[in-house]
Amino acid sequence: MWLQSRDLRQPTGQRQTTTFLWEGFWLLQETRNGTPLTYVYADHGSYEPLARIDGIAHAQVLYFHNDETPRHHAQLERLPGAEPGFL
Repeated sequence: MWLQSRDLRQPTGQRQTTTFLWEGFWLLQETRNGTPLTYVYADHGSYEPLARIDGIAHAQVLYFHNDETPRHHAQLERLPGAEPGFL
């Protein structure tokens, strides 16, 4: 595992820090200004992202819709009624 951190300055002058947690080539988690974004993959050993869980207490689950083309890998859609722990 390894950590990567990036500081970006917003147009307002505020600084935003994002920290990335990696396991090999798998992005496990991002933390943006203290809020964790956790990635879930389709199968053990798979690079196909299945979902992203935003936050902790009132987490929002966002699902990736992959069709084997790169233009859709980053597209996220929130499913109505999805609860944390649904996976």
